[in-house]
Amino acid sequence: MAFSGFAAALIKITLASFTLASLLLALAHSHTAQHWRIPRSMTGLSSANEQRLTDSSATAPSWFLDHTTCASLQETYHKFYTSTGRNTGEIMRNEDTPASSDAPAQIWQATPPALQELLLQPEALVQRLMSDELPNQHILFIGDSTTFQQIRSLRCLLEAAAFKQESMGISPDRWRRGEQSLLLSFIFATSFEEVFRHLADREPSQSLRVVIGLGAWYNSDRQTAWAGELEQFVGSVKSIEHRLGASIYLREPLPQHFEYSDQPISDGAFRTPLEIAANFSAKPTRCAPVRDSKDWRSRVFDDKTADLPGKVLLRDMAVPMYYGHGSGHIHTGLADCTHYAAPAMHVFNAALAQQVGRRHGWQSWRRLFSIFKSTLHPFLELQP
Repeated sequence: MAFSGFAAALIKITLASFTLASLLLALAHSHTAQHWRIPRSMTGLSSANEQRLTDSSATAPSWFLDHTTCASLQETYHKFYTSTGRNTGEIMRNEDTPASSDAPAQIWQATPPALQELLLQPEALVQRLMSDELPNQHILFIGDSTTFQQIRSLRCLLEAAAFKQESMGISPDRWRRGEQSLLLSFIFATSFEEVFRHLADREPSQSLRVVIGLGAWYNSDRQTAWAGELEQFVGSVKSIEHRLGASIYLREPLPQHFEYSDQPISDGAFRTPLEIAANFSAKPTRCAPVRDSKDWRSRVFDDKTADLPGKVLLRDMAVPMYYGHGSGHIHTGLADCTHYAAPAMHVFNAALAQQVGRRHGWQSWRRLFSIFKSTLHPFLELQP
């Protein structure tokens, strides 16, 4: 009997060790496949852009320093200009164009090293946004005009990663490299109420990731609405993800950098017209550093999303980037301290990719652990 018990225990341990080793090998293979470097001949990138980041003096890619080299951006401006019969394309061009020629280099120097490394390897950045398991995938951006800027930046990153544009529209558009295909689409929304409505109409899809970016349209007279609607949305994320079979990522509200008069509002957030006239320059000509590290939107965001796994944190890196905004409003010539220029948006997309890759990694571990448990269960039930 003693020998029989020992033998049963030995069988359990052997099977457990074998199964664990097999699962770890599968995980390692999956991780390698996801982040494997594509040969230079396939990327269209110069060798200078392929170097791994070794120190903070690494040179920024040319497409980062000069957004006019991004063909899809120029095409977007043109299509909006011709399709709307207005100057929407020129407005977008001003949003994406840095306010000064020095800004792209300043933004690069302010970028965390881990995100610099991703930007030096755009193919790796894009792979973090995509899942290995599915060849045809879809990223849906829902939000305001700063969120549409993010999708325009992502098109540039796809170009740098040697994806080819199969179809070009205002939205959606499809990109392909080899057997991988990525559909990008955008829905304009300024409130969580609109986001709820758009997501309620969607069909389930395992290939879908949703990125939501709101905040700028919640001015100071809507602080209660921001807190209440954000809390309601966060409380519904898990059920929405379960119904859609999709992953949802909520972007932290981007800081604004409006300049002030003699009696400043210290957080830099855009105010209602009455507050603008009373508290800071009614005609801002430049963007200025933010006196407080967090405005009221961010403080509420921190509180309401404390346990949300799919949040994309950007404020700490964006707060110092008061020089990273666009070139201003084309009609008035006033400073635009809400929209960020294309190089800053590239950094924000790198942060998004980092978060998606990290979350996907944890999900892979959980799936493997579940398989491990279910595989071992019959053997663990053996009685000596």
